[in-house]
Amino acid sequence: MVNRYKTLFDKYTFESRRLNREFNMLAFARLLSVASFLITTWFCISQFSLMLLLFASLSLIVFLFLMKKQDSIRYRLDLTKALKEINRNEMDFLKFGKSAFDNGSSFLPEKHPNAGDLDLFGEFSLYHHLNRASTTMGNRRLAGKLLGDDSNTDIEAKQLAIKELMPETDLRQMIQATGMLAKDSPEDFRRIVEWSSGAASVLSLVVRTLSFAGPVVLAALIFASFISGAWWIPYAASLVFIFNLLMLGMQMKKLKNEISGADKVDTILKNYSRIAVRIEEKSFQSPMLRNLQNVPGNGSVTISHQLAKLSALFRGLESISNVLALFILNGLMQYHVHALHALLKWKKDHAASLPLWLDRIGEAEALSSLANFAANNTDYAFPEMVAEPGFSFSNLGHPLILHDKRICNDVDFADKRFVILTGSNMSGKSTFLRTLGVNLILARTGAPVCASHARVFPADVLTSIQQSDSLNENESYFFAEVKRLKAIMDAASGKPVFILLDEILRGTNSDDKRNGTMEVIRKLAAMNCYGIIATHDLEICNMALDYPGVLSNMCFEAEIRDNELHFDYKLRGGVCRNKSATFLMKKMGII
Repeated sequence: MVNRYKTLFDKYTFESRRLNREFNMLAFARLLSVASFLITTWFCISQFSLMLLLFASLSLIVFLFLMKKQDSIRYRLDLTKALKEINRNEMDFLKFGKSAFDNGSSFLPEKHPNAGDLDLFGEFSLYHHLNRASTTMGNRRLAGKLLGDDSNTDIEAKQLAIKELMPETDLRQMIQATGMLAKDSPEDFRRIVEWSSGAASVLSLVVRTLSFAGPVVLAALIFASFISGAWWIPYAASLVFIFNLLMLGMQMKKLKNEISGADKVDTILKNYSRIAVRIEEKSFQSPMLRNLQNVPGNGSVTISHQLAKLSALFRGLESISNVLALFILNGLMQYHVHALHALLKWKKDHAASLPLWLDRIGEAEALSSLANFAANNTDYAFPEMVAEPGFSFSNLGHPLILHDKRICNDVDFADKRFVILTGSNMSGKSTFLRTLGVNLILARTGAPVCASHARVFPADVLTSIQQSDSLNENESYFFAEVKRLKAIMDAASGKPVFILLDEILRGTNSDDKRNGTMEVIRKLAAMNCYGIIATHDLEICNMALDYPGVLSNMCFEAEIRDNELHFDYKLRGGVCRNKSATFLMKKMGII
């Protein structure tokens, strides 16, 4: 994929240079057209000529055309630069493992069954590794997938959608680049959603009638002034002009309520619309992707059209900040009264569907992120989802560890439900627990897992790996761990789950810890749950003899070679026997 990204980077570098030259040429042409307009207008004023008037008018038309053309080129240039940046970031990511994308630290919940234990959010987290979403709603949808918000959704359907998006590099990058141009923030997104949920009452029939009557009467008076020289016509026209302004003044409070804090909304919505266009114009086969194109509530008009229309409505109202435009446009035609009515009517007809439409765009971004992950790791396997509880992995590794440093292992729960895992410090126990947990989370999202083959039952993942004191709740480490174990036990009693426990009950003495751990294992052995418990206490391993077919011992061993301690991080059957701590302390002269 590095070569693919390099090719795209070079392509967009060339394209951005070409567009930049074109943009500069248009800027120069605009300058000439302005100069032509000003010069011919000056001569036309000093000595009127129909030819000069026509030339001045033509210069103005050319200027307006060039301005529109330049705006189009500016958008394409910005889009191309964003695409160039995306491919540069992808190359750096694959070469060095450094992600330039949002790490999702804002989504880390204070209390969650596994978010902290499995490093789902934050710097160098799973979210950081996966994320290619560039809008607030896309980031939220991806975070929700990792937290299990859509765990009830058919995983195989998600796999089909991700597989279909895998080869669509151009589409995925266009969605991402367009989202980057939106430059929305969580606050911007909140305002849009809050606006959609607000009251939607259109202007009264009286106000609407007067909004048309005022401009019509004024136009008639202006026309009459060219035909008749009656003295009262200018005065009457002035009064109607003032009346039109007063009509706006009467609606000013409502207008300000609608556009409060919406200074960037038109740009954001316009780019949302462009993302929707990318989704709508593609012919998809997977049901999940086709569903994104057909959202209930939009009638016969596409989501992209409705979002573009809403963007234009907000843009039209934003001109109210221009005093000259406010005075002229509303004095002549009550422009902003009509624009307000159009916005309120859109709100009444479509606002209830707006959060759903935006959520679907976010879903497309989240699926695109997972498809990018799959495309970057074609050696990963989409797990076979099984209907009955069971888990097996071949060449299982941690996706956040670089390929050349990653050690993979096989693990199969066909002949057991729970593993007692032993090994010295630094041997890889905790990393292996996280490896299993992270890959099970990936499987639930529909993404491939870091393995050559996998069979997975879609169970919830419950962990107790790293606990901490809670000063806010005046809670000790030990009490926090006990509470976590209680929550795990409660969850395990209801449905099949996969449990990962790392050296539990560290906050008490060794005998109490051993007895407590053994009681936890006995209770888990009686439940329909799967998982691994890592421990240093070898006596606990004897429990496997009492629960054949349920408990099994596995370990990570350390090897002493040439008076040095070596770890191969390979999972083995049986109980760890080497005493690396004693060796290290002797080597360092501690004992």
